[in-house]
Amino acid sequence: MAPKKSKENRIPNKSSKSQTSNMSKQTHPPRDPKTGPPPNDHKPEGITNDGDVPHLDWIQHGRRSYNYLAPISSKQAATFKQSEKALAIEHAKRPRSPGEIKAHQNKQLLYLWTERRPFDCESYSMHQFTDGLLAALMSHRANSDLLDDDATYMSEVDCANGQQANFTFKVEQWDVLYPDGEDEEASHATEKARFQKIVRSFDVVLATLVAASDTFKAFIEPSVEGGSITCTDVDPLSMELWLKWMHGGEFERSDTRRCTVLDIWMVIETARRWDLPIQGIVPPHASTKFRGITAAQTWFRHWTDSRLDVKTVENKCTLAYEDAQALMYPCYALDFQDKFMFVTRWLVFNTPADVPITEAPPSGYYGEDYTLDPRILAFLNTVKDLLLEFVDAQLYAPLREFAASPVAKFRTVHEVLQQGLTDVGAYPLGETTVWHLTQRLKEYKNPDVSSLSEVPWNVPHLPAAVHDAAGRFEKAFSGLCLDCMAASDPETDVDPELHWRYRNAKGDVVIGCRSKHDFISWFNSYLGPEKRRKST
Repeated sequence: MAPKKSKENRIPNKSSKSQTSNMSKQTHPPRDPKTGPPPNDHKPEGITNDGDVPHLDWIQHGRRSYNYLAPISSKQAATFKQSEKALAIEHAKRPRSPGEIKAHQNKQLLYLWTERRPFDCESYSMHQFTDGLLAALMSHRANSDLLDDDATYMSEVDCANGQQANFTFKVEQWDVLYPDGEDEEASHATEKARFQKIVRSFDVVLATLVAASDTFKAFIEPSVEGGSITCTDVDPLSMELWLKWMHGGEFERSDTRRCTVLDIWMVIETARRWDLPIQGIVPPHASTKFRGITAAQTWFRHWTDSRLDVKTVENKCTLAYEDAQALMYPCYALDFQDKFMFVTRWLVFNTPADVPITEAPPSGYYGEDYTLDPRILAFLNTVKDLLLEFVDAQLYAPLREFAASPVAKFRTVHEVLQQGLTDVGAYPLGETTVWHLTQRLKEYKNPDVSSLSEVPWNVPHLPAAVHDAAGRFEKAFSGLCLDCMAASDPETDVDPELHWRYRNAKGDVVIGCRSKHDFISWFNSYLGPEKRRKST
């Protein structure tokens, strides 16, 4: 049986209610406070301690060493296996770069190597084999799937002062292993799921950790004499990034290449739970205090620049709807004006007309729930309805007028326009999204009218009118503005009339924000009293 957990070895959690509500999301097994974690007597199938599974003892990578003595389970290795059909589907969705293709080949190589499956040796030189295997192992380590990954973080200042790592900070996780061929539900039903403990150790400077925050100090002080402490329920990758930063390092740009939206949330979660006093500017519009902003801002900027390029997303539709939902909060909390505007606009344009816009944490997130100001979601749904009303006023209201007109030629124009919109799927509105509606309106062309005895004079002008409406429709909303929110939020120490002074005497919007935007964005980013909005 695993040892019991002492109270001082648990991370201080400010929200026990949130922890209980999120228990179903946790990837580690539930713990009994009296008996501790589940037993770890079982080993994955095919894994022994006599070294019959191939492994690299130590791999030297730059100035750091990684311990790969612990074997990789067959279940973990199997996650790298991708069928040719799945790969073909991925390639059909979007073109793969040479680097992505190489990474996939390395994963296949790692799978064959750990499973001791035959592979074409002639396709790999010894140099290609070792380099490919190392790259796959490093990627595997980045996802926290290997055991006992030891690292030492020492800043240049610490080394110059003669200080050395004098404390070991360990992060412990439990990984659930399922028998091959069984899913999670079936494994739990038959009690065949096994648990594997993953421990990662970081050699750190005790004084640096104690000075990082009062939360760190209260957590570590009871274990100072022991020389090490083990904490549970912490994401290893995000803790590694913050420990690196505390010891004088930076959030490496290369780290962003392997991160997902879930990792972004865990980085924010770790900073909040440990109350890291990182120097930075607190966004006045933030719903809760977040002092760890500067270091994470730069790192997140690298991530968004590489993964959330506006032109790439719009041209190739590479952003998943679930990722857009999960990205709203990080962009809001880290005060990313341009990306927040882009994500909110994307959601408005890509949510079906009859589906409300909601936020959601990324799949697999088990930390404390962080949510946006509820007014933000209300604004987004209001804008979506407003844009659809705009289309209705520009195109469909004239159609109804034509239909009600007793004049035959107008009825004919109505029929021509309605048929043309139907041909491109822009009529009726149905469950279409704003974005699809815009693209369909751009494709409008008149149907064949050669059978008409008399073609009204304004029928040839219909395509230009529809395309013009589509263009104005597409530019009608730029996204919600964080600066407008900050200038109108009554909870901040700003002039309550600052937001309204963005309008000049003529009523035009004179934007003083970091990003240029339109009237709809300005009007719907107002967080002040509703009665003040209605008076404008």
